[in-house]
Amino acid sequence: MGRVTVPYPNGSGKPRGRRYALTEQKMQEIKEDFQRSVTDGSGSIDFQALNSATRDLGLEISEEEINQILAELNQDGTGGIEFDKFFNIITSKFVEMEAREELLMAFRIIDQDKNGKVSAADIQRIAKELGINFTEIEIQDMVDEADRDRDGEVSADEFMRMMRRTSFGY
Repeated sequence: MGRVTVPYPNGSGKPRGRRYALTEQKMQEIKEDFQRSVTDGSGSIDFQALNSATRDLGLEISEEEINQILAELNQDGTGGIEFDKFFNIITSKFVEMEAREELLMAFRIIDQDKNGKVSAADIQRIAKELGINFTEIEIQDMVDEADRDRDGEVSADEFMRMMRRTSFGY
């Protein structure tokens, strides 16, 4: 089964981390979902159809985000989204979802005691396992940079926010 590289979800068109790809099967599923969503023969879909199509594909996109997408893509005033724009939106969301899942998996690996937080000790352990030598000060600096609520540890949300700012983020 073939894979096709999709646009980068960061909106820049430039890579920030590893490349993601969708299978031909997933691309066909997206195309079929779009075609089912076009009910008026116009070849485009509106807000309600976009909302329904994203849910049918298993994506969680808020109403606010859908309104934002429509505003950005509907500059011609037609009120609809054609397939190529729909495809770019959906593939971007799948890439984003895949990257988020991978980052959460990494967080769970680092969170050795499974308390939902990454401590300096967790970072020291994983660095040692990877053969990376950080000083205690370097590790504490990492925690301090990511720790927005200043509880001395890094939550999953803080981890995700930090990773999005690096080449590993989505």
